[in-house]
Amino acid sequence: MNLPTVKAGCRSSLGTLRSWRSMRVGPSFVRIGKAVLYPIAELDVWDEQNCAACHASKRLIESLGDRR
Repeated sequence: MNLPTVKAGCRSSLGTLRSWRSMRVGPSFVRIGKAVLYPIAELDVWDEQNCAACHASKRLIESLGDRR
């Protein structure tokens, strides 16, 4: 995938993707000449490894319980 497609998918700016590449964090990429490409399989792996689970706070759970 090219940069604009990846940018749209991960909701990160081109600058963020560039910064991640320079720091060797973020999804794996391939450089062909001046083009920077991201293999789809690598993006899927990176997404799975960086998925954050959100948990409801105790306060929220208690307030929802009061409404029942």
